[in-house]
Amino acid sequence: MPQRSSPKTLKDLSILNIAVHMDSLWAADYIQNYLDQYHFMYIIGPFDALPSHLVQDLLELLVQKRQLSRRHLHLLIHQQLESLYLGKCSSFMTDAIIRLVQIRCKKLKRLDLSRCNRLTSYGLSMALSYLLKLVYLNLYSTNCTDDVIGTVGAICINLRDLNISHSKSAMPCSGSTCFYQV
Repeated sequence: MPQRSSPKTLKDLSILNIAVHMDSLWAADYIQNYLDQYHFMYIIGPFDALPSHLVQDLLELLVQKRQLSRRHLHLLIHQQLESLYLGKCSSFMTDAIIRLVQIRCKKLKRLDLSRCNRLTSYGLSMALSYLLKLVYLNLYSTNCTDDVIGTVGAICINLRDLNISHSKSAMPCSGSTCFYQV
């Protein structure tokens, strides 16, 4: 007798339903009336009340279904986020999107930008200079230069985990002078 798979949880079914109806319901008004017409620093949208881990689950599902787009990031990046793992959606990560993270995500503690090589070193430096509460930062295979490492060392004083491997830093130990006071 074939083994049955366990039923999906209500949380999983809800996230799946949101993902399926993302453009037709959840983002419809934004897409129709505001996308590419205005540039908002903040958007009060349908996802503002979602906790950080549910936003991340939704992001991962949209990536998995190959449905994630820039307009979704505009709505999903909000003020309550504490963790944001954007390495899987690196093709959408531009300086404009990281600027949204910089402006909106003041509570952010964990940020993964691995393989987001469309971000410029200037965009990275500017964004990281506003993310004071970071304890985890993954810049694997990004345009992370010595200037970015200097910003991280000067601003991110709570940082405990940093990955800069395969970055464009001049030398692997070049940022060590930034962290000698830790």
